[in-house]
Amino acid sequence: MDHKRVTLFAGHYGSGKTNIAVSYALLLAREGKKTAIADLDIVNPYFRTKDSASELEAAGVTVLSNECTVLERGGGTLVLAGGDDPNGYADQKTPEALAEEIRSVFGDPFWLLLAHRNNYFERTYSRLGADLVITGHGHGGLIRLPFTDGLVSVERTFFPSYTAGFYSANGGELFVSRGLGNNTVPFQGFRLFNRPELAVVTLMRG
Repeated sequence: MDHKRVTLFAGHYGSGKTNIAVSYALLLAREGKKTAIADLDIVNPYFRTKDSASELEAAGVTVLSNECTVLERGGGTLVLAGGDDPNGYADQKTPEALAEEIRSVFGDPFWLLLAHRNNYFERTYSRLGADLVITGHGHGGLIRLPFTDGLVSVERTFFPSYTAGFYSANGGELFVSRGLGNNTVPFQGFRLFNRPELAVVTLMRG
């Protein structure tokens, strides 16, 4: 991978996504690169990175749990925030509190929010003021049909939205990755007319 880019792992990878993300973060840290990993899936023991937090921090990797860090690329800076799964612990920091912290420290920066659940975009994430929200979780709608965002959501509802690609709502912008995976429990991992993707998103200076 081109280390001059900001490389993000998001979207459905199935078994191994956490392992890939953790291993890649450690590789970059050993090369002296500034590296952060967002601990989005804090509840599910199969996917969370928190179990590797001590090893990551000892290697110089910043573990973002409802926190942010500053990245510098090409003479510019951006704030990268990692928001925990809102279905997590009752006393965890809210997305609104995270956004307010960013504004209080940085003013009005260009910032990206990494979040777990695509279906929280319209009601929550789109209203935080992030320049771009990046999520997975939608798995592309599992079965892609013409003129739809998919047939079934991972929550087992029909005709979901915000499952793949770019969206706008309430002044916010969202990109959802379909990911590369095709497993987990039967049916949830099933895909039809729903090709895996490895996306390259180019950010243009306004």
